[in-house]
Amino acid sequence: MRTFAMIGFLAAIVVPAQGFADEADDEKLAKLLSQFDNGHGGLDTKKIKAFYSKNRHNSEKTVAIANIDQSTKPYVKTKQGDEDPSGFHSMFLLRKDFSDIFLFDRPTPASQAKGATVSFQHDAIAHDNVFSIHGMVAVPVNFGGQYADDGHFGSIIGFNVAPYAEFDLDDHSNAKSTRTVTVGGTGEIGFDMGDWSSYFRGTLGIVNDQVDSYTDIAGSAEWIPVSLPLCIDFPCNFPGTPLIYRFQPSVLMQYDHASSGDNPFSDSSQNSLRLGPSFALMVKPFGPGDAFWNRIVGHVSYHIDRELYSGATFDWLDAALTYNLTPSGNLGLTGGYQRGEDEKTAKKMDKFTVSLSGKL
Repeated sequence: MRTFAMIGFLAAIVVPAQGFADEADDEKLAKLLSQFDNGHGGLDTKKIKAFYSKNRHNSEKTVAIANIDQSTKPYVKTKQGDEDPSGFHSMFLLRKDFSDIFLFDRPTPASQAKGATVSFQHDAIAHDNVFSIHGMVAVPVNFGGQYADDGHFGSIIGFNVAPYAEFDLDDHSNAKSTRTVTVGGTGEIGFDMGDWSSYFRGTLGIVNDQVDSYTDIAGSAEWIPVSLPLCIDFPCNFPGTPLIYRFQPSVLMQYDHASSGDNPFSDSSQNSLRLGPSFALMVKPFGPGDAFWNRIVGHVSYHIDRELYSGATFDWLDAALTYNLTPSGNLGLTGGYQRGEDEKTAKKMDKFTVSLSGKL
C-alpha cells in the first residue's frame, strides 16, 4: 500500500495534475522509475523509500505551487503554451458516441476510448448473418481566448461548436434490420465555479430510421460537472491498486419530435420529453509500457430517464472491454454488452458483440 503511495508521489513530480497525461509524460515517468529497477523487472522498494524520504518535502512544495491553478480551476486555460489564444482550433474525432468523447475541450485520448465499431456475426441456428456499424464522427471547433485569467467565479473557461453524424446499422440477412443515421450540430460551454467547473452541452439533430420509415427531430441539453477534489471527470487511482479510473456523471434532458411516422418514445404523441442522470466509468492500468495489460481499457455507461408525458421509464446499459491493437490506441478489438431500450429507437436489446474498433 505504501509503495503505491510512493509511486503516486513520483508520478506527481513528473506528471502535472492536469486531467490526462500524454505519451511524453508516460516516457518521463518510465525514465524516472527505471532508476529503481531491482534487476529482475521489478521495483526496489528500498531505493524508492530512500528517494521518497530525501525529496518529498521540497518536491511536494514545488508541485503544489506549480499546480495550484490546475487543481483548483479544472481545465482553465492559461497564457503559457497558448500559441494562438485568441484564434480557433479544430480537430476530427471518430468515437462511439458523445460519452466516448467526454468534453470537446478535453477529448478522451484514443488509447482510453471505446471507438466506433465494425462487426460481423453468423447465427447458424437462425441462418442469419449480421453486419454492424456503430459510430460517431464530429469536427469540434474550439474558440480560444483568455477567458479565466482573472479567476472570476462564473467566467467562461471553454467554448466549442461541432457538426456531428452518428451511424447505427445492424443489417440482418434473415431478420429485421435496423438502420438509423443522425446528423446535427452541438455546442458546449464551460464555466469556472471556484474549485470545480460546470459544462453545458446542447445538441440538435435529425434522426432518420431507414427501416421503420420515420424521421425524428431530436434535441438535448446536458449538464456535466468537473471537480478534481471529488474525482469527478478527472483520472484517479483505486487505492492499493495499479488501476486508474475516471467517473463521468451528467444530467441529460432529451426532446424528440416525430416529424413523420410514430415517436418511438411515446405511444400517444408525436412529442416526448425525457429527463434523467447518466453515468460513465472508464478503468485502465496506470503507467507507461507496452505490456498486454497496459493495452486494456474498460468502459461502463448507464443512462436512466423518465418520459414526462407518459410516465414511462427507459434505461440503457452499455459496457465494453477494449484491447488496443496499436500503441496509440487507434485500432482495437472490443467486446461489448448492451441491454435496455436503444437511445434512438427505444427498441429493447440484450446482446453481446465482438467488434473491431477505430478511434481518432
